[in-house]
Amino acid sequence: MEDAALLGIGRFIRFNASRVPVRPFPILSRWLALAALALTLCRASVALAADGEELDYAKSLIDGAQYEEAAVRFQVLLDPAREPCPTVAQLTTGGCKLTDESTIWRARSYYALALALLDRKAEAKSQFKLLLKQSPTFIPSPAIFPQKTIELFLQAKSEVEADLTSQALLDQQRKSEEAAERTAYLAYVTSLENLASKELVVSERSRWLAALPFGVGQFVNDNTALGVFFLSIEVAALGASVGTFVGHSVLSTCGTKVRPDICGSALDPVALEEQVDQLKVANIVSTASLAALMIAGVIEAQVNFAPSVEKTRVRKLPQKPATPKSLTVIGVPDAPDAVGLGVQLSW
Repeated sequence: MEDAALLGIGRFIRFNASRVPVRPFPILSRWLALAALALTLCRASVALAADGEELDYAKSLIDGAQYEEAAVRFQVLLDPAREPCPTVAQLTTGGCKLTDESTIWRARSYYALALALLDRKAEAKSQFKLLLKQSPTFIPSPAIFPQKTIELFLQAKSEVEADLTSQALLDQQRKSEEAAERTAYLAYVTSLENLASKELVVSERSRWLAALPFGVGQFVNDNTALGVFFLSIEVAALGASVGTFVGHSVLSTCGTKVRPDICGSALDPVALEEQVDQLKVANIVSTASLAALMIAGVIEAQVNFAPSVEKTRVRKLPQKPATPKSLTVIGVPDAPDAVGLGVQLSW
C-alpha cells in the first residue's frame, strides 16, 4: 500500500508538472519524481531481501541436518494462504509467504530436497513436478543434491514429460474431434439450408379440362411440344374442313342460278358438277381427319393424365447469421431424477 501511494505521488507530481503551462520549478518537480521512484525501488529491494532472509534461514536448517524443521519452514514459505513476507529485511518467527518468483522456485527445489532426505519420496516428487512446471529448464546441481535425490528428480521429470505428451495427444484428439463435429455440424446446417430453400408445390389437374381437343389436354399434362403439334394440325384440318365446306356451298348455289352475281353467266355444268364433287370429297376427308385428330389428342391426354404434379420452387432464405459460440446443454448436477436444465457457454 505504501509503495503504491508513493508511486502514485510521483506520477501525480510528474503529470501535473507536465500540465502546468508556466513551470517555475521544473528541476524541483523532476527531483521529487526521481526521489519517489528511488524510494519505491528501495522498498521493493527490501521486500526481496526479506524473501532472501527467509530462504537463507530455511536452507541453514538443511545444512544443519534439521530436515524436519526445514520441511515445515519451506511448507510455510510456499503456502499461498499465508501472509506475505514483511517489507523490511527481517526474519519472521514462524515464516511467511514468498512473493518473488525466482525465490519461490529456489525454495521449492530445497523443499523437495528436504522431503527426499526425509525419505518422503512421493511428496518430493510432487514438488519436483511443480518446480518443473514453474521452471522447465531447472537442473539440480550435484554439488547440492545427492545422487538419489537427482534420480528422484529425473523420475519426476520423465513423468512430467509423459504427462505433457499424453496431454498433447489428448489435446490433439480433442481438436480433431471438435473439427469433425464442426464439419458435421456445418454439413448438417448446409443440408437444412438446401431443404429450406426449396418449396414443394403440388398442382391439381382437371381430367375434364384434359379431355378438350386442340392440344389442350397436352398443355394440361405439361407436354408443350405435343400440345403445339396437335393444335397446329387440328387447326389446319379445321381450316380445310371449313374452306371446302364454304366452297362446296358456293358452287352448289351456282348450279341453281341462285347467285349469278358470284358465279357469272358462262358456266359449264359438267365442270361445275366435277368441282362440287371434288369439294365435297375434300370436305369429307378434312372433316374426318379433324375428328380423328381430335379423338387421338383426347385419348393421348387421358392416357398420360396425372391427377396432380409436384414441382420444386426455390424460395429466398433470410441472411445467414454469424456462427454462434459453442453451446452445450447439460443436466443440473445432483438434481433428483435429472430435474432441471443447465446451460454451459464456452468461448
